[in-house]
Amino acid sequence: MILQREFSRALAWPPEVLDRAFALAKRGVELSDGEGTSHAALGHLYLERRCFDTALRHMERANEINPANPASKADLGILLTRIGRAEEGLEHLHYARCIDPYFGPSWYWRVLGVAQFALYQYGEALANFDRGAPTGAGETAMMAGCCAKLGFVERARELVAQCLAIQPDATIGYLVARTLFSEGDREHLAECLRLAGLRE
Repeated sequence: MILQREFSRALAWPPEVLDRAFALAKRGVELSDGEGTSHAALGHLYLERRCFDTALRHMERANEINPANPASKADLGILLTRIGRAEEGLEHLHYARCIDPYFGPSWYWRVLGVAQFALYQYGEALANFDRGAPTGAGETAMMAGCCAKLGFVERARELVAQCLAIQPDATIGYLVARTLFSEGDREHLAECLRLAGLRE
């Protein structure tokens, strides 16, 4: 969805922008409780606020309303990945393409890469990140971590440089703090970024 795609490009949107988006998404659900896209949008915004249970309720509601919508299925996969349930998240992301084999916007491949990264599937994650062509610092840094784990030292360095070109103040602490992951997945991310050579 557009919100996920755009948010992935900027690790820290101004709070007033997210507050306005949250108010509009809540109003959308109030006006049309039977519209799955509204629930999915609100679910993403609750996720950004780290209200995980409420986010999950809205994502599940979006899928109840329209179980044949591959984007809603992928949105649920994104959420599950971010809250430490990457194996389930990956199943939903794969199922999105069972619903529609032609479904494959660029953001889909990037979030598929995130789920695979969380599951230590570095080769598959790197291939899907490449397919999705990340433009944000966070996913570019994850690519560097994948390369470091795979022993692709030169490419890991190039991706760290690319990450810093996007976000000059990026450090391991900065990226880990702003990446929506469970505690264990944040530790894994920090380990991979350290191996890739990103500064602390």
